Amino acid sequence: ALLKEMERHDADTPVFKRLKEQSILLSSAKIMTTDSFCLSIIKENIDKIEIDPAFSVADENEISLLKADTIEELLESEYEAEEADFLELTDAFANVKGDKSISGFVEKLYNFAISKPWPIEWLESLKEEKAGWQDYIYKEILRSLNAVLSDIDEIIDICHTEEGPANYLDTVLEDRSQILNAIRAGDLFNLSRKLQEISFGRLKAVRKGNELLKERAKALRDGYKSTIQSELLGQFFFDRERIEQEAEFEKPKIRAIVDLTLKYIKLFGEKKREKALVDFSDIEHIALELLLDKDKNPTEVAASYRNEFSEIYIDEYQDSNYLQEAIVEAIQKNNVFMVGDVKQSIYGFRQATPQLFTEKYKIFKNYEEMESDNDKEKKVILSKNFRSRDTVLSSANAIFKRIMKEDIGGIEYDDNAALYPG
Repeated sequence: ALLKEMERHDADTPVFKRLKEQSILLSSAKIMTTDSFCLSIIKENIDKIEIDPAFSVADENEISLLKADTIEELLESEYEAEEADFLELTDAFANVKGDKSISGFVEKLYNFAISKPWPIEWLESLKEEKAGWQDYIYKEILRSLNAVLSDIDEIIDICHTEEGPANYLDTVLEDRSQILNAIRAGDLFNLSRKLQEISFGRLKAVRKGNELLKERAKALRDGYKSTIQSELLGQFFFDRERIEQEAEFEKPKIRAIVDLTLKYIKLFGEKKREKALVDFSDIEHIALELLLDKDKNPTEVAASYRNEFSEIYIDEYQDSNYLQEAIVEAIQKNNVFMVGDVKQSIYGFRQATPQLFTEKYKIFKNYEEMESDNDKEKKVILSKNFRSRDTVLSSANAIFKRIMKEDIGGIEYDDNAALYPG
């Protein structure tokens, strides 16, 4: 592309000279995956870490065998130790199929942990007294109630339509008032109580009017009544005293599974070191250790890379995780350009964190709407599509604007998220 653009300009023009300079510099650019970049950091600073210089990157089969050996050895030693927390965990989850469920818990927790910049610190935090799950469920219920409000607003619009069922309006407005009262609850337990207090009155009779509008309004109301009565009240009834008792009862199991995972990480690491092996997670964590000191401040190694790179480009940013973000943060100097599309995030099973993308998408200012170019955090909406016909795009936009919401696709499919012919 650079060469083609150069052909369009005379050799003595500033544009040609700049393009020629860029074409020469291109060969020295580090264009690589995150893993390859981290591996280069390790090799360039091998004298600064305690690792066998002849290390190799293990393949999936080697890692699978080592993991199986590790969990088997770990569980055997835990059964022999007979610690109280572990025995309580096995009483709860071991069954006729053995302790596969416990092994599965450890593997899942391990995978989550190693996607964090500081996995040990993160695991230890899980044993602390906190109620993050309450906040999560509270927010999920609020999302459902806000969807109910959208349905109610549609019914209100229908009631105001010519030949609409205006007699439904008083009852529907009362529904709306009760839902808003529940939304203002403030915490999970008050929300649960207020949901139980909701009562739905009967719709008044409508003798005349458009039958289709009446049926649409009834269907919407039946839908949100079912959401509240069957789904929310059926699944999310919370009594504070009972929950606190259950949380206390489960503490030993939580401690046991976290401690198991911590021991698994230690033993697995030892087995890899014995064979001079690293996996891809090790590569990223070792690179981060070279870039940040124990107080999480940038090292001289990080400073050298920060000076080396005038610009950092990241593709498929929606598939980054917190560990990779920490690596970039260590070497950046407000010179990072990220490209991504949260609608294409498909690596959640590998602990990708699309929230990194959506957080920036929300707070960065739109470049085209900025009054000055001084803001460091800006976004450019790439809305032009050069591969599909207008009929395909308009159909896709019409469907996704109705079904893709932030809680489903990670983003509200509005005019900014839509695609337009290029």
